[in-house]
Amino acid sequence: MSGKVLRDGGGKAMCRFVLLLFLAVTGLCGHSLAAADASRQGEDSAAAPAPAPTPANAASAPVSPQTPQLTARTVFAMLPGSLFESTVAGLDETEKQQLLLEGRSEFWELAGETEDVIVFTALPFRDGGVAVRLFRNEKDGSVLAAIGTLGGEMCTVELWRVDSSCRVVPVDTPQEPAVEEFFAEGQSLPADVYPSVNICLGNGGLMAVPIFWNATGMVHLPHAHDISYQWDGRRFRKLRTDHAAAVPSDGMAAPGQQAAPSR
Repeated sequence: MSGKVLRDGGGKAMCRFVLLLFLAVTGLCGHSLAAADASRQGEDSAAAPAPAPTPANAASAPVSPQTPQLTARTVFAMLPGSLFESTVAGLDETEKQQLLLEGRSEFWELAGETEDVIVFTALPFRDGGVAVRLFRNEKDGSVLAAIGTLGGEMCTVELWRVDSSCRVVPVDTPQEPAVEEFFAEGQSLPADVYPSVNICLGNGGLMAVPIFWNATGMVHLPHAHDISYQWDGRRFRKLRTDHAAAVPSDGMAAPGQQAAPSR
């Protein structure tokens, strides 16, 4: 732990961070973890009532009053830093602590957060970032956390499951679709172009992004369809839409669109 003196209430913040790490390691999260996170928002402020479940937020609704309400911030504190190894600046544990406590480190800055999403932008140019998004399982109360890079032509994403005892285990991302699924019927790939498909963070879930290369580098090829993986409260469902169609923000299929279960 660094010996640097933290300003602006850094002492209290450091105590909360150490408590958070202790709870995560020992698995004693429960209501204590939720309370530790709530204290970050200010000891003098009254807790706002939880919004009533709607079709747009049903996947984020607590399973029961006894279920710990993990937030994107507390889950990010538990996750390993492996995702940042695919970024230019990286992020070691000391910088991660500083980022959580002060909202800024040498190469990263907190750009915004909600209960289910936290976003960090890369400094100094703010031309990329990393985000964590939570997907809550209505059946067993676990939380699936997706952490991924933003803003680049290539992307990386990891999935981690956090259960009610705060165990964090890696989860496989959905299988990448065949590149032919992006094309219209009868459209073919040029002989000198080599495709690959990345799974990235998307609107309402994850998305598959086709990448095309030739001998000179990355090339653009028009495609007819977009493929995403939308969270339905229990699992990701594969959704294939017209390329121009927007995916609904609640992550569910629009009228006339069929969501197929992911494999």
